Amino acid sequence: MSLAGQARLLREKTGLRPALSGGVPVLFPSALTAALDDNALIRCFREIASAAPRFLAFELGAMFNPHGRMFSDRVLAELMNVPQCIGLKHSSLDRATELARLELRDRVRPEFVIYSGNDLAADMIEYGSDYLLGLSTFAPELFSARDHAWRENRLEYFEARDLIQYLGWIGFREPVPAYKHSAAIFLKLTGGIESDEPHPRAPRREEWPRLEARGGKFVEAARP
Repeated sequence: MSLAGQARLLREKTGLRPALSGGVPVLFPSALTAALDDNALIRCFREIASAAPRFLAFELGAMFNPHGRMFSDRVLAELMNVPQCIGLKHSSLDRATELARLELRDRVRPEFVIYSGNDLAADMIEYGSDYLLGLSTFAPELFSARDHAWRENRLEYFEARDLIQYLGWIGFREPVPAYKHSAAIFLKLTGGIESDEPHPRAPRREEWPRLEARGGKFVEAARP
């Protein structure tokens, strides 16, 4: 298939219609994009930009998905120079890699948003990242409490931050894709759902030790 054909296929599969009504498409990694070299990937993003007024790119570590990849500095710099690309979801689970993205962003295009996907380091907001974390679905009230404390410069931020950090280490430990089962277990422990059974095809966690008391601490910390 030609590059133009691949880009058309990407447009169809990523559903760019929402962009025309205010939504922001996120270009998830796929077998198609994983097979492209840097030059072809850059051309592909430019083709997508010709059809979408704005979009987010997404670099995803292979620990989440076998089609994931980290972009080279060249691809990242080119992305930042595409006006329609307003930001990047970054999921390497590595602080140094994410900090390098922030440094490049600050040099090339300061308004470009880096959305951290590092569930093992949810404090990356302290270094200039925004966030799109699967971890936030575990305890959205706790994230809300943390974010309000951060905005208001209150000391409660630090306790909420540390609780979130602890939860991330539990939920996203190896094997990382089992985080969905972690979420179900935690939500059941804290009264959010009735069953902690994941999708039949999802990786499972081993039985957790009793965490009801710790789960209660998370819930209590999220209360205003």
